[in-house]
Amino acid sequence: MNWLGWSAWAIAAAVAGCVLGFFCYGWLLQWGWEAPWIVGLLAGAGAAAASPDRSVMRGLMIGTVATWTAAAAQVTYLSGGRGVGVVRGLLGFHDQLTWTRGASYLATATVSVLLGMTSLQRGARDRVLGT
Repeated sequence: MNWLGWSAWAIAAAVAGCVLGFFCYGWLLQWGWEAPWIVGLLAGAGAAAASPDRSVMRGLMIGTVATWTAAAAQVTYLSGGRGVGVVRGLLGFHDQLTWTRGASYLATATVSVLLGMTSLQRGARDRVLGT
């Protein structure tokens, strides 16, 4: 029973999207661009491309993971990637949120949830929790 609505391919694609998004966002931060939504876009699009069905729970999980992956990338790249500084940065992440950065993270969550809960396969059925 797969109560989260995940297939193995959707998990792999979402993880690959988060990893790729982590490095893309880090690269953009080094150039001075705030674009955490790139993580949500890549994670959600990867899951949507690989998923055989639609699942709201999967979208919510991908949205959560993508948002925290973007936060980890921001803290890692802005703190210089030093161990304790990264942990402290994640624990105090809310202190770094301005209105515009908060709106960017809201966009990250929205994009990843909407893409993560869909499937690009024609005729994809809705996954019901508990099945």
